[in-house]
Amino acid sequence: MWWRVRSPGAADTPGEIDRAFAEALSPPRDGGVRVGIEHEYRVVGGADPVDFREIIGDLELGVAHLDPRDAFGFRLASGTWLTCDEAEAEVAMPPVPLAPGFGRAVASSAAGARADLERILGPGLRPDGFSTHVNVTASGERRHDAARLFARTFAPALMLLMDGPASPGLLVRSRPGRIELGGEFVEGDDLTSAALLAAGGVLACLARAAGRRAARDLPPELVVEPAAEWRRYGWYVDRRAFGPDLYREGRRAILTTSGGKPVTAQSQLAAAWRSARRELPYTVDRADVERVDAAVAGTRALPLERDGSSPAAPRAPLAPAGETYGSAVRVRSRGAFDLGAVLATWELTVFVLADRARTRRAFACVPDAFLARFLALLDGGRLDALLGRYLRAAPSARVLEDRSQAQRPGLWDELGARRGLLRPEIRPQGARP
Repeated sequence: MWWRVRSPGAADTPGEIDRAFAEALSPPRDGGVRVGIEHEYRVVGGADPVDFREIIGDLELGVAHLDPRDAFGFRLASGTWLTCDEAEAEVAMPPVPLAPGFGRAVASSAAGARADLERILGPGLRPDGFSTHVNVTASGERRHDAARLFARTFAPALMLLMDGPASPGLLVRSRPGRIELGGEFVEGDDLTSAALLAAGGVLACLARAAGRRAARDLPPELVVEPAAEWRRYGWYVDRRAFGPDLYREGRRAILTTSGGKPVTAQSQLAAAWRSARRELPYTVDRADVERVDAAVAGTRALPLERDGSSPAAPRAPLAPAGETYGSAVRVRSRGAFDLGAVLATWELTVFVLADRARTRRAFACVPDAFLARFLALLDGGRLDALLGRYLRAAPSARVLEDRSQAQRPGLWDELGARRGLLRPEIRPQGARP
């Protein structure tokens, strides 16, 4: 699809060209709810683990430092973000819209990201799955209440769907723009099942926190003793936080509701899935629902019920889900100017433009909802005249330096501190152990 782009006239000022740029990219894609997966891997060489921080800089991965909060991170051509979490390798897949087939899409994207990492590591090194983090869009202050509510209602169900006999517990974090749920490493059908429950559970808790759902629409609230997290704002739900050892007793574990009533973990699992499924009426495939149904009913084994010899196999990758994100960091030459990314996160990309004589530069700010359209127009030559005109205009001290400026597409003369464009993290409420 092509869009009409108004060519600026000779009398256009930088501000007018900027407005024409924003108009060319509008309307935005519907942001909606998105689900993103992060996988952490131990990197093993022979029988010994390797500190990934010591080797990532030697792997020729492309442009570094595109996210000022991450000293190690690289955006790969596939769109995957590869970085370090302490000594482990972390791959963050591009977030997937909560749309039909999203469950299969996240599992497929994860399989592709693992294949990327194996190729990058080459012979002699191998990735060993360590943990999974499921992120679901959640904005506003109510996400804190929703995260706490998730820990008291949906947490044991997600723990049963994700974790194995030796797992420690579940992380429930309220992050900028999302709720993050961290558990055992899962892939394939197990990852799809976890993503469905996590997404539906977060939506149910957000609706309850906003007063759009009654308490009876959620699983029973449980007596639980989560620990405050010290790395990020959130909570750690230990395997014994509900009283019994959930991973040793499994479905038979007896939990206690806030009203003092005993319930089995199996009953809580079934109630959690009913509630989550209610929030996903048009966004799941029948086959994915049936897999979760089978796990809940017990006809498909939970990870902790397996002997460890037959984990769920990763799914073959589909067409690259992160094609737009990977393409965004490619340097482009457009005849009169060159363009490349200087900041790239899931929410925002900032590009630097320079004329061929390198006598003038400018910056294009593109929020995620506009990114695909921007790249299509750019690669089709539909922005050449407009961007070239901005570079020929005299600078007017337009500085991109604040998050409020980055909420819409814009053209700027200078770029301030990049951290000022990003959502700030919330201070952890727990003390370091």
